[in-house]
Amino acid sequence: MGKIHNGTSQSLDRTTRSSRRTCEPNDNYGVDSGSRKKRKSLRDIPEEEIAAYVWRKALRVGKKLKSQTVAGYLNTSNPFGDSNLNERFVWKKKMERDIEAEKKRQKQRMAEIEKVRKRREERALEKSLHEEDGALLALERARAVFQGWEKGDGEFHFNQTKLRPEIRLREGHAKPIDILTGHLNGLSSLNIELNDPCMVFKGLTVKDTEELRDDINMHLDSDTEMGTRVEYWNAALLVCDFEIGKARRKDALDRARVHGEEPAAELLAEERGVHDSIITDVRDYLLQKTYKELENIHSSVKSWLGSGTAKVVEFWEVVLKQISICKANAFLKETSKHLQRLKQHIEEDGPEHDDTRDISQEPMVQEETTKNEEETGSLSHLLLHGDDNEEAISPGVDRAALERRRLAVIQQR
Repeated sequence: MGKIHNGTSQSLDRTTRSSRRTCEPNDNYGVDSGSRKKRKSLRDIPEEEIAAYVWRKALRVGKKLKSQTVAGYLNTSNPFGDSNLNERFVWKKKMERDIEAEKKRQKQRMAEIEKVRKRREERALEKSLHEEDGALLALERARAVFQGWEKGDGEFHFNQTKLRPEIRLREGHAKPIDILTGHLNGLSSLNIELNDPCMVFKGLTVKDTEELRDDINMHLDSDTEMGTRVEYWNAALLVCDFEIGKARRKDALDRARVHGEEPAAELLAEERGVHDSIITDVRDYLLQKTYKELENIHSSVKSWLGSGTAKVVEFWEVVLKQISICKANAFLKETSKHLQRLKQHIEEDGPEHDDTRDISQEPMVQEETTKNEEETGSLSHLLLHGDDNEEAISPGVDRAALERRRLAVIQQR
């Protein structure tokens, strides 16, 4: 430090001497007015300002000299042999570690921000789904309420459809659908002849039969309480469709005769390849059978056709169709009789069982007891009289004779 003070004093002496030399007058500048003004301005500066200026400059020089040393050592002269002794130390490893740590923290912050954004989106999605579920739930509730109203309205109209037939039957201007409904509901107390429900299809025009079919479809859609009632309306619909076909065929034949035209060949026969008389005989035979017997015949004919042993397939297909129609007729008749018997039993027992629905409404199919089962495909009448010595005809011979008669009728045409 002593060296620093000595150097500083020497620099101050040199600065003072130079400033004094500057302040001394010089005769060489006398001829120049600008130089005289400059010298005059220098002579006007006080000594105190010059001393202060010199002191400030000395401080700057001392500060500069001091900054180039560490504990009095220089980069060029120090016992450590360190040429970078006066340079500022930078901890690069720490800085790199801090930078890596900052990058890691930055990544973590970005990951947290991304998680927050995703959670916000998930909450928004859950909110929208919740709102949609709420809307759907409200819609389902409204639909359930509407269906309840609709069901109540349908039940009201269905009850009205039950009351209207009774009113029309009681007043004497019944419709065909009222007769069928009366048979199904057992309206035997009314002063109306209700013997055979199939008779309502007879004598109707095409328009009336189509209206009856619409009424049957309406009851079929509404009356789904019991299986027997649905089967009843299905059977009525089958018979109605058959009668519509017959009525349309009859109208077409009448129009052809009125216009003097030759009826089409398909109108002259109910079924292609089978004469009307044969179909009539088959239908008359089947109408005498009970529902159970018709079911047995139907299954026998189907199994016989499925075996491939039938020679005239068209004929037996016509027989199957007639069996289905006759089964529907038999079902309507037997169901009506069964329900009337239930009604009579209830009236005899008393008011405890005034509702026919308390008793099973399954049709009591009356099957006549026979000793001989019908052979497969045979439409021959059963032997109802005779003795044991009477010769029996085999089913094969009977079938061959029946087909020969059918072929003879076709050849006559």
